[in-house]
Amino acid sequence: MPGNAIKAKCKVCGAKATVKKYTSNGSRSNAYFYEKYIHRNGVVHYYRAGNKVQNSSTSEKFEQMIKSNMFSRNYRFKEIKSLFETGFGSVVNNSMISRNLERAIRSNLLEKIVERNITFYRKANPSKVTKEVKISETSLNWHLSGSKASINLFLYLKNDIDRPLTSIPIALPSGASDSIDDLNLIAYDQYGSIDKSRINSSYTYPGQILISVSFKKVLKPAEKNFVFLKGDLDLNDDSFKFSLPINIDSFKMSFIDNKTREIHVTKRLLDGIKESNPEVVKRGTLAGGESYTEVEFDKLLRGETIVVSW
Repeated sequence: MPGNAIKAKCKVCGAKATVKKYTSNGSRSNAYFYEKYIHRNGVVHYYRAGNKVQNSSTSEKFEQMIKSNMFSRNYRFKEIKSLFETGFGSVVNNSMISRNLERAIRSNLLEKIVERNITFYRKANPSKVTKEVKISETSLNWHLSGSKASINLFLYLKNDIDRPLTSIPIALPSGASDSIDDLNLIAYDQYGSIDKSRINSSYTYPGQILISVSFKKVLKPAEKNFVFLKGDLDLNDDSFKFSLPINIDSFKMSFIDNKTREIHVTKRLLDGIKESNPEVVKRGTLAGGESYTEVEFDKLLRGETIVVSW
């Protein structure tokens, strides 16, 4: 709900503006606090003031159930569902259990075992747990001009696994083309320009392309690096989507659109059906008349899908 409007210095651009304070509920039971700055020329800026964790989320309760209530034996799906409902205090649907099971497997809390065509789940053995590669921060910026789009992608990562890394997978919408050559990709890392021969297509299917970018130098355990990727594509439809090939701690997308379309971004969950909204959405108008949209997601999982429409 908006608070009382007051005059204050804009925390985005520094100019004086009318500010209103808001709270909004995001995913995972977080309450987000942000400020809306309205300038005399009509430009609106949003500033995220912080967030406060409220009640434990369903995923947190599911994780606690695994750690506290599950023994070192095999469990069927229906057993886990019953165990969770007992602790949760209400009936839950199968898709919610499936989604949290998938999350627990990716987090190395559970192991999935198939014996004689029967699927079981078991608490992971801590001695066998191996960390997955993940990206700490990603920023994907779009400049839209009609059906043409230019993209700038920044990603930052630290090698938290116990072996060297030579490359990183990146998923992008391919637009009207499914050929990596049509995207005019240019890449850099902290050691300089990456040769085009080190940017390769892993697979393509309609609307999406997965590429592999090889670092200029091998990334040893505990070392950090970044990748900058620039490209162009044609967007003939009024929507596109791409699935994530790797876990991402923090993901930001921004759009500058000369057609001033209202752009919507959602995250499709691992069940392939349910969608959730970004934790933060900022909208405004730039001095040149273009519309500006920025969204933020936290803790994206490999296999989840980003959906963009206007």
